[in-house]
Amino acid sequence: MEAFLYLLIVGAIAKKLYNFRQSLDDREPERKSDPDSLKFISVYAKVREMNKAVDELEELEQFITDIQCCDDTHMKAVQIEIPNTVGESSKHQIIIDGRDRHSNRLLDIALDDRLHSSSFPSLYS
Repeated sequence: MEAFLYLLIVGAIAKKLYNFRQSLDDREPERKSDPDSLKFISVYAKVREMNKAVDELEELEQFITDIQCCDDTHMKAVQIEIPNTVGESSKHQIIIDGRDRHSNRLLDIALDDRLHSSSFPSLYS
Protein backbone atom coordinates (compact mmCIF):
# COMPACT_ATOMS: atom_id res chain seq x y z
CA MET A 1 0.00 0.00 0.00
CA GLU A 2 2.87 2.33 0.75
CA ALA A 3 4.32 1.70 -2.74
CA PHE A 4 1.01 2.64 -4.34
CA LEU A 5 0.83 5.84 -2.30
CA TYR A 6 4.46 6.62 -3.18
CA LEU A 7 3.75 6.16 -6.94
CA LEU A 8 0.64 8.32 -6.65
CA ILE A 9 2.60 11.17 -5.03
CA VAL A 10 5.46 10.93 -7.56
CA GLY A 11 2.93 10.85 -10.42
CA ALA A 12 1.13 13.95 -9.06
CA ILE A 13 4.43 15.83 -8.74
CA ALA A 14 5.44 14.80 -12.29
CA LYS A 15 2.06 15.97 -13.63
CA LYS A 16 2.42 19.34 -11.85
CA LEU A 17 5.96 19.79 -13.27
CA TYR A 18 4.71 18.89 -16.77
CA ASN A 19 1.83 21.38 -16.54
CA PHE A 20 4.20 24.07 -15.24
CA ARG A 21 6.60 23.47 -18.16
CA GLN A 22 3.73 23.66 -20.66
CA SER A 23 2.59 26.98 -19.20
CA LEU A 24 6.12 28.40 -19.59
CA ASP A 25 6.28 27.23 -23.21
CA ASP A 26 2.91 28.84 -23.96
CA ARG A 27 4.05 32.20 -22.58
CA GLU A 28 7.15 32.44 -24.84
CA PRO A 29 6.52 34.87 -27.68
CA GLU A 30 6.60 33.42 -31.15
CA ARG A 31 9.85 34.11 -32.88
CA LYS A 32 9.62 35.87 -36.19
CA SER A 33 12.01 34.76 -38.88
CA ASP A 34 14.93 37.10 -39.41
CA PRO A 35 14.89 38.47 -42.98
CA ASP A 36 18.70 38.45 -43.05
CA SER A 37 18.81 34.71 -42.41
CA LEU A 38 16.61 34.15 -45.45
CA LYS A 39 19.29 35.72 -47.64
CA PHE A 40 21.89 33.17 -46.55
CA ILE A 41 21.34 30.84 -49.49
CA SER A 42 21.69 33.56 -52.09
CA VAL A 43 24.72 35.07 -50.34
CA TYR A 44 26.32 31.63 -50.04
CA ALA A 45 25.77 30.96 -53.75
CA LYS A 46 27.36 34.31 -54.63
CA VAL A 47 30.35 33.60 -52.38
CA ARG A 48 30.87 30.21 -54.04
CA GLU A 49 30.64 31.84 -57.47
CA MET A 50 33.20 34.46 -56.45
CA ASN A 51 35.55 31.83 -55.02
CA LYS A 52 35.36 29.90 -58.28
CA ALA A 53 36.12 33.08 -60.23
CA VAL A 54 39.10 33.82 -57.98
CA ASP A 55 40.45 30.29 -58.54
CA GLU A 56 40.08 30.67 -62.31
CA LEU A 57 41.78 34.07 -62.22
CA GLU A 58 44.66 32.69 -60.15
CA GLU A 59 45.14 29.86 -62.67
CA LEU A 60 45.10 32.37 -65.52
CA GLU A 61 47.61 34.62 -63.74
CA GLN A 62 49.87 31.62 -63.11
CA PHE A 63 49.66 30.69 -66.80
CA ILE A 64 50.57 34.26 -67.84
CA THR A 65 53.49 34.26 -65.40
CA ASP A 66 54.70 30.91 -66.75
CA ILE A 67 54.68 32.21 -70.31
CA GLN A 68 56.44 35.44 -69.37
CA CYS A 69 59.15 33.63 -67.38
CA CYS A 70 60.01 31.13 -70.09
CA ASP A 71 63.22 31.54 -72.06
CA ASP A 72 65.83 29.35 -73.75
CA THR A 73 66.82 27.72 -70.46
CA HIS A 74 63.35 27.53 -68.86
CA MET A 75 60.81 25.94 -71.17
CA LYS A 76 57.37 24.66 -70.30
CA ALA A 77 55.15 22.09 -71.96
CA VAL A 78 51.50 23.09 -72.13
CA GLN A 79 48.66 20.81 -73.15
CA ILE A 80 45.68 22.51 -74.77
CA GLU A 81 42.30 21.14 -75.82
CA ILE A 82 40.55 22.40 -78.91
CA PRO A 83 36.85 21.52 -79.10
CA ASN A 84 35.37 20.68 -82.49
CA THR A 85 31.83 20.86 -83.79
CA VAL A 86 30.95 17.26 -82.93
CA GLY A 87 31.48 17.82 -79.22
CA GLU A 88 34.85 16.08 -79.08
CA SER A 89 38.13 17.82 -78.46
CA SER A 90 41.63 17.31 -79.74
CA LYS A 91 44.58 17.63 -77.36
CA HIS A 92 47.83 19.25 -78.39
CA GLN A 93 51.08 19.74 -76.52
CA ILE A 94 53.00 22.96 -77.09
CA ILE A 95 56.47 23.77 -75.82
CA ILE A 96 56.68 27.38 -74.60
CA ASP A 97 60.05 29.07 -74.72
CA GLY A 98 58.79 32.64 -74.38
CA ARG A 99 60.00 33.84 -77.78
CA ASP A 100 58.25 31.83 -80.51
CA ARG A 101 54.91 32.71 -82.07
CA HIS A 102 53.07 30.02 -80.04
CA SER A 103 54.22 31.62 -76.80
CA ASN A 104 53.32 35.10 -77.98
CA ARG A 105 49.91 33.97 -79.26
CA LEU A 106 49.09 32.10 -76.01
CA LEU A 107 50.18 35.15 -74.00
CA ASP A 108 47.93 37.40 -76.13
CA ILE A 109 44.99 35.03 -75.65
CA ALA A 110 45.55 34.81 -71.88
CA LEU A 111 45.87 38.59 -71.49
CA ASP A 112 42.76 39.14 -73.58
CA ASP A 113 40.87 36.56 -71.52
CA ARG A 114 41.92 38.32 -68.33
CA LEU A 115 40.68 41.68 -69.63
CA HIS A 116 37.42 40.63 -71.27
CA SER A 117 36.25 37.50 -69.54
CA SER A 118 32.56 37.54 -68.63
CA SER A 119 32.90 34.43 -66.47
CA PHE A 120 34.13 36.52 -63.55
CA PRO A 121 31.17 37.91 -61.58
CA SER A 122 30.91 41.55 -60.70
CA LEU A 123 31.42 42.42 -57.06
CA TYR A 124 28.59 44.93 -57.15
CA SER A 125 25.77 42.99 -58.81
